[in-house]
Amino acid sequence: MAPGRDQFQYSEVPLGVFLANFDLEFSKKRVKSMNGTAKGSSSGLVSDKTSDSGLLCNALDGIVNGSEYRYLAVPKSSSTPAFTPTIALFQRPDTVDANNVWAWLVSPVDNVSDEALAGFHFALPGETANERMPFLVDTDAGGKARRQLEECISEMLLHQHRVHVFMLHISHFAARVSRWDRAGCVVSEAIDLKGRLFDDIVFRLAHLSQADIGFDDGAKLASPAQVEKLRQYKPENAYLKDYRDRILECAEAYPIYEISCPLINKHLLQQTRKHAQGFFDDSDSEDEGPIRWNLPRSKQTKTYLVGRPLTTRRPLAGKSTVGFVAFDVAQARLVFVKDQWRVADDMVTELGVYEDFVSHAIRGIAQLEAGGDVARQRTRSQDFADSAFRNEMTVERVHTRLVSETVGRPLKDFDSGESLLRHVAFAVNAHKAAIKAGVLHHDISHGNILIDAKTGFGFLNDWDVSIFTAYIQDKAERVGFGGTWAYGSALALAYPQKPFEVEDDIEAFIWLIVYMAICYMEHDLSKDEQEALVENLFHAREVFPTTDEEEREQYIGGALKLHYIQLGKPPVQLRNRSDPVAVFLDAAFKLLHDLYAKIDFPAIEHWRGGARGPRSFVPGRGSNSVLDGLTHEVLYGMLVKAGNGWAEWRREAERKRQAQTMKTVSEFVARASVEMSR
Repeated sequence: MAPGRDQFQYSEVPLGVFLANFDLEFSKKRVKSMNGTAKGSSSGLVSDKTSDSGLLCNALDGIVNGSEYRYLAVPKSSSTPAFTPTIALFQRPDTVDANNVWAWLVSPVDNVSDEALAGFHFALPGETANERMPFLVDTDAGGKARRQLEECISEMLLHQHRVHVFMLHISHFAARVSRWDRAGCVVSEAIDLKGRLFDDIVFRLAHLSQADIGFDDGAKLASPAQVEKLRQYKPENAYLKDYRDRILECAEAYPIYEISCPLINKHLLQQTRKHAQGFFDDSDSEDEGPIRWNLPRSKQTKTYLVGRPLTTRRPLAGKSTVGFVAFDVAQARLVFVKDQWRVADDMVTELGVYEDFVSHAIRGIAQLEAGGDVARQRTRSQDFADSAFRNEMTVERVHTRLVSETVGRPLKDFDSGESLLRHVAFAVNAHKAAIKAGVLHHDISHGNILIDAKTGFGFLNDWDVSIFTAYIQDKAERVGFGGTWAYGSALALAYPQKPFEVEDDIEAFIWLIVYMAICYMEHDLSKDEQEALVENLFHAREVFPTTDEEEREQYIGGALKLHYIQLGKPPVQLRNRSDPVAVFLDAAFKLLHDLYAKIDFPAIEHWRGGARGPRSFVPGRGSNSVLDGLTHEVLYGMLVKAGNGWAEWRREAERKRQAQTMKTVSEFVARASVEMSR
């Protein structure tokens, strides 16, 4: 998304609709005192208190007496992000300090001292003219205020297991209440502070159940015994030890939670698919890719401990992917948990893709062991979005988790040019096998090729945006770019409506190696030159308006990539010209030069998405690719040739594996002999 743009979809609803839909109408009623006035009455909660955060905090806390939560002034810490609320509702209030603010924060308070700098207007219903006043402050200051609110919500979602979050927004004489989830933010109409209605809402909010106030009821704090078992776990190498220590050392700011996921029954999957495929073998219908059906789900679950996330993106709107290295309690080992909010009606789910791969025995991917959607955890904000302002984020999302036995470490940990090519080659091989299974990865990036922390082998990860190869065969035009922009092919970036092609993924592997060479290998570029090259080659883009009825804007780029392809030379020259990566890039760019020289660029101009001229080149189903010739075989061959010591490395790795197996067997026999002699 463009810098400065709202990352959440905002919607305003009448207060009655807000209360009725988000459980605030039915929570615990306020207790009456002897004189009939509600205890903790905030009759003085007006401008003289809203302008003083200390008085406001005391007034709010006085309203919620009897709740397990309390309103506190938020402790400040240098480690907190730029925006931290001054007041918030907390759980475990006696334990809150500057180190664990985000772990125990339940509901933040946006205390607005200057409405010109707020994210929302606070005009009360009926105070404005007949025409409804926009509720968002449409200024740079208003946008900045919403970025800060989004930052606050994202920090909470990063430290906690939450389905949604409520927030209070209090100005001098009016207030609003908002509810945030991964599909957006629903905001109530302004509430007059002169009456007691706002007091009642504050009270009701503090007496909601854990699930209604937004906590993931499938995640609970790990027991001391579970944490001790994690502490006693002996990792098999330094990488896994670092991951374990990270969970334990960060437990104050990121408490350790227990979660459960349903196991994947691979044998049952294979048998089900075998029989189902046999049923469809006699069909004479045209192949449309992998068959989808409702597969049996295991009732068995496994328990895992998760702490500080290993990977994430901010703000946590939309897909909200978070990755954890987790502890398998039953087997005392580390695994990887991918936590995500997928689009509810996705035709292709990542779990479904991995289940397809089971019957194809694909190597070079993460080995899935558990996963599935979390019951009763779906977004609701999309249901309240104004139809005039709906966008790509206005969709229902469902909470899902995937657990793999494979724990990765970053590709940048490669120890030589040869090892980099070796890791990428493993991913290329998996990519090739997946295409035979009917699936295109469609998101090649340095973050999606990892090194197995246990075996040292590369693997291709993250199949959540993959597509069916049958879709590619239909040559359907795209609506904008998909995947990771930095590694898009020159054609895919320059022509946003160019149909998907396998060759775009293959070219992405080449740009990935270019990126790794620029950022992590020795060359003669200065730091400033390196940063400029990375920015212009991998991130540069410009807005290209379309001419369709929706007047959408789309991005185009890839100009510098096309420049180097037409030169036939890689963008970076390594100091060691005999390094396998240098050899590979020289060969790769000569190949790209020859392929792009054959392209009739005027004939594909309509793929830019501008004015639609006559289509002199519209490939049909089964026609050759625009980049015909850039194949897996060619890329794989270049990788093997460039890594000239690869064959010997594989033989040595196999010898080590066999030696380790023999050692394990010998140790087992020795222990058995000792036991038998007793």
